[in-house]
Amino acid sequence: MTKHAIHADLLMDLTWALSTEETRYYLQGVYIDEQSRLVATDGHVLAVICPEYGKFSPEFFAALKGLIVRLPPPKEARSRRGFQKWIVIDDKTGGLHITQTASDRPPETALAAQPTYISPDPCFIDGTFPDWMRVLPFSNLGALKATSVISPAVLSTIASFFEGIDGAFLQFFQDKPDDPIVVRTKASDDRFMVAMPGRGPRAGTNQNAYPDWLGRALRGSASLACAAE
Repeated sequence: MTKHAIHADLLMDLTWALSTEETRYYLQGVYIDEQSRLVATDGHVLAVICPEYGKFSPEFFAALKGLIVRLPPPKEARSRRGFQKWIVIDDKTGGLHITQTASDRPPETALAAQPTYISPDPCFIDGTFPDWMRVLPFSNLGALKATSVISPAVLSTIASFFEGIDGAFLQFFQDKPDDPIVVRTKASDDRFMVAMPGRGPRAGTNQNAYPDWLGRALRGSASLACAAE
């Protein structure tokens, strides 16, 4: 068999981590690694999903490992209530199409279903994906360090990546200040992400303190007003 199916939602959950830089074209797709993981990065954030069995056809990872896959338009691939969309890839030609089944159907039914979208171009990206595991801090992971800085934009993408997972309280881990920040949730063990800390205030500034107006209040001021004195 040359065609293989996977839940479209799994791949589309990684779109936010893809690069948009033309010079880094090999980061514009999702990497299918040798250990049955889906990986995307733009060089600043990295997202990894390890799908559960039943969400892909049996030979999907064995046939496509080591390849970088360009994703279809998001509007074509999102599932709706009661139905599941599947991305079907031909491992010989790189042809990609999308099918739709009832949400409780196995991957094999996706392979036989009629396409709802057919990509006009092969989906494989010719390039070398970086060794993404090199950025992972492997030892002494603990609570996020006080000197770490995360931009609001990155926080927004973190929230969207874990959106829809029931009880997804986020955990932030780090080895040393300025090291990559690992984000995961105990509510789901199938995904995690890594973000590089941004540039910002460092130790010795007011970064580790309350805002001045609240600091004054806690030191005995009677007012919590934000206006400058």
